[in-house]
Amino acid sequence: MNKLVVVITLGVILAAVNWSIYQKEQLIAHGQGMYLALAPVDPRSLMQGDYMALGFAMADQIAAALLVTNNTSATATVDLAEGVDNGQRLDSTASVNNSEGSDTSGSIESSDTSESGEIADENLATSAEISFVDSSNHDGLVLVALDDNQQASFLQIYDGKALGAKQLLIKYRLRDGEIKLASNAFFFEEGQAAAFESARFGYFKVATNGDLLLVSLHDKDFRNLAP
Repeated sequence: MNKLVVVITLGVILAAVNWSIYQKEQLIAHGQGMYLALAPVDPRSLMQGDYMALGFAMADQIAAALLVTNNTSATATVDLAEGVDNGQRLDSTASVNNSEGSDTSGSIESSDTSESGEIADENLATSAEISFVDSSNHDGLVLVALDDNQQASFLQIYDGKALGAKQLLIKYRLRDGEIKLASNAFFFEEGQAAAFESARFGYFKVATNGDLLLVSLHDKDFRNLAP
């Protein structure tokens, strides 16, 4: 019985590993290519070879955007005149105040009321939609734009709207106050550290759901640094 459990467990593990390998192969073959600017750290020696610890320039932009979103507060007031009846006008004002003290206000009007004088739910909308991002550990999506060199630039935290031309979604992870994108290390064969010292970009393949896979490191002119 114990042998059967061991065999089944090993089979499940092997199946999971093979499935992960298959997914990565499919992403490399069919994913969208993209360059991300890197902030590489000096390579360090490990028992199984060398690696270069990587940081991402975009991580600071994502962190700043999350900070602004978290410090944003929204207030909405709805004023109903006395004697509500059919056809009454609703004035709704939404004010959005950020941490810098700026505010944006707008108003909406509706003449659609029920017989009891209640406003239809679809008309109780403010002129500004604010999504608050959890500041604790979480995963999310950011919207990026690709230039002619396929280099990605940060646009905003994804708001659920349809993507435009040359726009992609990429996943981020917030862990203990640190933004993480894809892998934080690039492994290479021992003795090849010098070849990657001029790395300025990582070349990634991106899935439609935002998954990232680091494929290679490139210099400032987008040349592949692989020996």
